[in-house]
Amino acid sequence: MPPKRLNNQPLRYRITHEFQPGVLLPGLSAGLINGVLVIMCEISFAAMIFSGDLSVYLPRGIGLTLFGGFLIGIVIAVKSSYPGTVGLVQDGPAAILALAAASIALDMPISSGPEALFLTIVAAIGLSTFITGGLFILIGRLKLGNFIRFVPYPVVGGFLAGIGWLLLQAGIGVMTDRSLGLSQVPYLFQSYVLIKWLPGLVLAGILLFICQRYKHYLFMPGTFLVAILLFYLILVFTGTSMARASTDGWFLGPFPKGALWRPFSLSSLSLVDWKAVFTQISSAGTIFFISFVSLLLYVSGFDIIVRRDIDLNHELNSTGLANVLASLGGSPTGYMGLSMSVLGHKMGSRSRLVGLTSAALCGAALFFGASALSYFPKPVAGCMLLFIGLDFLYTWVVQGWVKLPKIDYLLVLLILIFIGIFGFLPGVGAGVVIAAMIFIVQYSRIDVVKYELTGQNSQSKKERAAPFRWLLRQRGDQIHILRLHGFLFFGTANNLYTRVRHRAYDPGLPPLRFLVLDFTLVSGLDSSALNSYQRMRQLAETRHFTLVFTHLSSQILHQMEEADLGQEVDSVIRIFQDLDHAVEWCEDQILIAEGAVSRERDLQQTGEREAILEATFDEMMASLRQQEAFEMLIHKMERYLERREIPDGEYLVREGEPVAGVYLLEFGEAAAYLEEGENTKVRLRAVGQGDVTGELSLYGEHLASASVMTNRRSIIHFLSREKFKEMEEKDPELSAEFHKWIARILAMRSESAANLRRHGMREPS
Repeated sequence: MPPKRLNNQPLRYRITHEFQPGVLLPGLSAGLINGVLVIMCEISFAAMIFSGDLSVYLPRGIGLTLFGGFLIGIVIAVKSSYPGTVGLVQDGPAAILALAAASIALDMPISSGPEALFLTIVAAIGLSTFITGGLFILIGRLKLGNFIRFVPYPVVGGFLAGIGWLLLQAGIGVMTDRSLGLSQVPYLFQSYVLIKWLPGLVLAGILLFICQRYKHYLFMPGTFLVAILLFYLILVFTGTSMARASTDGWFLGPFPKGALWRPFSLSSLSLVDWKAVFTQISSAGTIFFISFVSLLLYVSGFDIIVRRDIDLNHELNSTGLANVLASLGGSPTGYMGLSMSVLGHKMGSRSRLVGLTSAALCGAALFFGASALSYFPKPVAGCMLLFIGLDFLYTWVVQGWVKLPKIDYLLVLLILIFIGIFGFLPGVGAGVVIAAMIFIVQYSRIDVVKYELTGQNSQSKKERAAPFRWLLRQRGDQIHILRLHGFLFFGTANNLYTRVRHRAYDPGLPPLRFLVLDFTLVSGLDSSALNSYQRMRQLAETRHFTLVFTHLSSQILHQMEEADLGQEVDSVIRIFQDLDHAVEWCEDQILIAEGAVSRERDLQQTGEREAILEATFDEMMASLRQQEAFEMLIHKMERYLERREIPDGEYLVREGEPVAGVYLLEFGEAAAYLEEGENTKVRLRAVGQGDVTGELSLYGEHLASASVMTNRRSIIHFLSREKFKEMEEKDPELSAEFHKWIARILAMRSESAANLRRHGMREPS
């Protein structure tokens, strides 16, 4: 049963589920292996903190780290949102604490005594863990953990590949007692060293190959037991004694004997040098930062591996609680162990027994000594680390070549190399920076122009006489319209400026007079993008065109005002509420300019007079024929129509309300609007003499998709739905003629909309 569904079951069912063979065996075996690995880690972390002159405190220091492995492991195993999560004290915080402990040892006076020094170091460790845990809980409660979801996928992949490389180093280090590095390569390939790590690497490779093709809950536990048995059989057949094998470095031990931790009394606090403790408060901040980033990256990587969305804020809360409790015993900071948690998953376990068994083993070592683990074979422990490391590298380096885009795959390799050379956090940090640069470059290539039009193929909805319509079509190239979309920043805005500059200097086109930038679909812009608009303004002044902004949001308008772009300046900048009114203003300026010169002389010189007259005559004749047809139809339908005189600013139709019938405009002017607020209207189209609105109400129950309002005193003829039905019954020929007339009007509108679509624009609907 999947973990999500299991969490919803009663407690009794969940307990019995844990003891089913398919759950119990993988959980226990994974927990035992993890327990051994965790004990090894905790001992090494203690040795890291209590090193040099502080090594006399190492046995008690091991008790501190094992206490953390025990308590943090239990809390995370029980509270984590994913069963099988393993918690332990981690290396990053331990490395910072090693520096803090050494600093405290230098600062404290010799007269304080060895016990006071040890207790002061323990207090500093506990305080840093308490602060980290408390901040984890606070961030989790504030739901701020999800910010890690903004880390690009290839960065997480590179992080996991880097972890795989570090696990390879750790696995070979466990088997050879040497860290893997270029300087160690000759040593590692000596025959007596090669035999220590090569069999484990081969076995890890075989496990990886088989696990890619075969899955059964007994496979990994069985392999684990067979490997241990095979190791001891080899010792028997070669006649190697246990003491000799231990001396030759084939076992994990020796580990300390007896109890390693005892509770601290309140009287111990009196020996603490609190001044020395608080001088290391900056170390606590560093530990929190490293732990926070590491935990979120671990969880983010883990949910990709297990293919389940893990609640980051829940993990912060549970890890915070674990650290607050562990701080009371002087434990260093701990959180999820990615490799240990993945090992349980790879062994087929989805049970909390993995984390609980691992923690129980730490508890046994803590209270009874870890000497029993001194004879655990190093090749088996190292093989498990190598198996997980190879799995990470195979997934992201081998399979990633096929599954990932090449630029993402290259980023994975770069992060892997950075982690291998500089370490975990520098590698991830470099990956985030590189990913951000790639994103900026790729996003800057996106065309922020949704569509590009001119005044020839996109005119305003304002009704104009035939000669003016013809003239505006001839001069339409002077108006250049760009509808922008997306978020504008310096990259995309610079591309936009380059595009505008090309149009302004294009010798094959008429001089640009109006550049209309429509911000309807723009989500925002950054301050660096404003520099490109400043350059556009300078270009407008140089090339003598007007920069027209439309549909500016309040935020964008405020940004432009701060940059001295939000104020209207004659002949340079104009601002309008919507695109339709902006284009109408540009058209008016063209008509005014054409009338301000001796139009008659210009027309005679250019030969346009005859063309205008011819085009005007054709349009006027067509208009007259349409008007005659309209008046004839009105006359025939007179007995079905209701004549009304409507004042200026009166609603014929309201958006969202039922439409009572058809309105035929005999005289005057109206317009259809979309109402986007109390004072915001977007004009869809003009309704002039001989036009109709509300016609769809005759063909079904419709709510108005837009409002229709008169712009001046008008005379309309109203055809109600009831009168229309009466006309269909009593006068079918007249009804058919009316249907044809409506069809011609709809066809004209469809042709106009198709023309806009051909140029990449849609009419508002």
